[in-house]
Amino acid sequence: ITDNEGNIEYLLATEPGIYTSSGTGLTGIPGRSYKLSIVTRNLKKYESEFELLRPGVPIESITYNTEYHADERYPYLLAGYQFYLNTMLPNDTNNFYIWRMEKTYEYHSEFPADAYFTNKTIYPFPKPDSLTVCWKTENVKQIISLNTKDVVNPDMKSFPLNFVNTEGRELSVRYSQLTEQLTVNESTFNHYKLIEQGNGDQGSLYANQPFQIKSNVVNVDDPNEPVLGYFLVAGRSSRRLFAQPPTDVEFHYYKFVLTVDDYRNMRFIKWSPPSTWPIYLTRGGIDDGSLAWPSPECIDCRQRGGTLTKPSFWDVK
Repeated sequence: ITDNEGNIEYLLATEPGIYTSSGTGLTGIPGRSYKLSIVTRNLKKYESEFELLRPGVPIESITYNTEYHADERYPYLLAGYQFYLNTMLPNDTNNFYIWRMEKTYEYHSEFPADAYFTNKTIYPFPKPDSLTVCWKTENVKQIISLNTKDVVNPDMKSFPLNFVNTEGRELSVRYSQLTEQLTVNESTFNHYKLIEQGNGDQGSLYANQPFQIKSNVVNVDDPNEPVLGYFLVAGRSSRRLFAQPPTDVEFHYYKFVLTVDDYRNMRFIKWSPPSTWPIYLTRGGIDDGSLAWPSPECIDCRQRGGTLTKPSFWDVK
């Protein structure tokens, strides 16, 4: 990375695709411009344009309300939390903002693991509740951007961010959202605006792009080569929020119940292929009940993509 005053830092590869600067190296200074240069293993050279770093604007607070939103895919109004943002008063009345959100939520599986089957034998499971609580972290697949020249007050008050409904498990136990506010230059803002417009109402960085959006990184020797990605230079502020489940609303995600077939499946467990071992079994919360073999996600919360490791920030009140 090079700034417009000739300072250079070479990034260190810490893992495949991840490059970091040193703690004492080049730091972003508002008002300066920065350029990314890349040399690949086959000696191809890529460079970005110089991008101006604008000063960040602090987030004052994130709030949320229980609301009901219409969605043409559902015959009823969707209940959930609508999140809102408030910023501090910026020094510049004309700012270009991009907001990115990351959600982390706790969710539970329905039944404890009372036993497990492996090597053609059933064993007691030592910690039956140890597979019932998971945490999952995902990016909110939505682009939100704004140029404050279009608003009356440059300090944003109750600006709507994302809506999280009760069709899934996100709000079922505890929900946390990290909101990142990026203050960018006009060319970067226009790039993200094109993505937002190209995806229509989806507003997602992860949806299929209907057309090629030009990157600010080019092949030095072949400027016509399509390049994916964007060198993002931005002032940044962030704030984390925690939310408890909404009250007096309905959740519509499927909750597993044990069926007769789940108990009958035990007759066939000895023929299960080794690739499926260990198979977790449950008594459905009944101490002296018979063992059942339900779908794995009924017992092991990791089957829904989460982890058993509690995030380091989770105990913050």
